[in-house]
Amino acid sequence: MAAGAVLVLIITSLSQKLGPSLSGLLAVFPVLASVLGVFTHASAGPAAAIRLLRGMVRGFYAFIAFCLALAGALEALRPASAFLLALSLAVLVQLAVMWLGRHRH
Repeated sequence: MAAGAVLVLIITSLSQKLGPSLSGLLAVFPVLASVLGVFTHASAGPAAAIRLLRGMVRGFYAFIAFCLALAGALEALRPASAFLLALSLAVLVQLAVMWLGRHRH
């Protein structure tokens, strides 16, 4: 918890230089991973924490695809259509990541 708080304080102090978009993006990933990783390790052990963090890394590709698609589509489409497009792309990216993970070896 302390590590997450320190990360938030550092990013917050740099937010004027980074801007709202970049500082918001940087705050999400390390804080989320550190808090969930620590609690998972404490409650379920190191193997579960490793699985959690690996899964989070693989899931971030779909999250990034969703955010990029939504940012690009909101100006051109209605909000519901933009969200549907972004969600569809995120699902496709996640399926591709899962397929690559299984067929990589």
